Amino acid sequence: MKAKETKLLNFLKQSPQFVIPVYQRTYSWTERECRQLWDDVIRTGNDDQVAAHFVGSVVYIEESVYQVTSQSPLLVIDGQQRLTTTMLILEALARHLGDEEPVDGFSAHKLRRLENHKRKERVPTGEYTVEHIMPQNEDLSAQWQADLGPDWQRVHEEFLHTLGNLTLTGYNSEYSDRPFAEKRDMKGGFKMSPLRLNEGIGALERWDERAIKARADNLANLASKVWAPVNLPEERLALYRTLPERGPISTYTIADHPHLTPGSPCRPLFDALRKEVLALNPVVTEEFLKLYVAYKAETNFVDVVPQASRLRLSLNMSFQELHDPRGIAKDVTNIGRWGNGDVEVGLSDLNELRYVMALVHQAFERQMGNGEREG
Repeated sequence: MKAKETKLLNFLKQSPQFVIPVYQRTYSWTERECRQLWDDVIRTGNDDQVAAHFVGSVVYIEESVYQVTSQSPLLVIDGQQRLTTTMLILEALARHLGDEEPVDGFSAHKLRRLENHKRKERVPTGEYTVEHIMPQNEDLSAQWQADLGPDWQRVHEEFLHTLGNLTLTGYNSEYSDRPFAEKRDMKGGFKMSPLRLNEGIGALERWDERAIKARADNLANLASKVWAPVNLPEERLALYRTLPERGPISTYTIADHPHLTPGSPCRPLFDALRKEVLALNPVVTEEFLKLYVAYKAETNFVDVVPQASRLRLSLNMSFQELHDPRGIAKDVTNIGRWGNGDVEVGLSDLNELRYVMALVHQAFERQMGNGEREG
């Protein structure tokens, strides 16, 4: 296994398809989990002191690590809930923005994928930029107005940023706002272009609504092959069809924990601990469960069980890895307890909070990959 840090959008561009194994649970995030992710993204974006938001690790396997002629699907082992939600967010943004790009470079990425589909000799498309065949300049020349026809303003507004009008070129600055005939016939023009994306453009007399629509249809057909839907055999689909129906997902709040009611001995302890844990990092989230409260980054790193006079903390790490000079932690390896991990720590006095948080921080750092590993 090899671990590496990457930006989420770069990871999504890494493969044309993500495959979820049949043994993985179905998508189960509700509005609560989606809202938590969205709030984290907004909070990070609004804080100049936070450089990035850690969405957690994604574990995957390349279905064909030796395939060099095209990008192979990635088999997602862990992280499908976050990946699916992120893709849904991007799709919603794309629909809301319309012709505008939700993220700079999306159009270029799509066109480059189309150009190199099933090529054995791949074109270095990173050297090319996106070209609007019909120029972006609202003040179109008289020749462009004549080519587009009497309804040129509507055509320009409606089709400017659409797939049919976009291509790749190394002559963006030379093309500029030239009339179509010049773009077609000049040195390096569409007649001479070696790119498959530009096939047929050089044979056209004019570039108008009809030409844009025709090219869009051709590219859409190609796109349907590049981003083809998953074709699963019937026996594999049958496994999904026989899954038992899921009941409603239970939700809990602080009110469901009697030892955390206002005025209870544990409530001040919990409020103080909660504040410190959530302040560790913007990625930390809180989830109230039936018998304990979970604090997560990538997954649970500390679980808090409210009791009558104290809080019992479960640290999700090996007991041998914990640095505990005072020896207050207890090894509960292979002992049944509510919560996750092999380390149990009690908190019954606010004066102990600073030291307990030092232990909690170790569990958090372990999960984030910053802890020291033995061996």
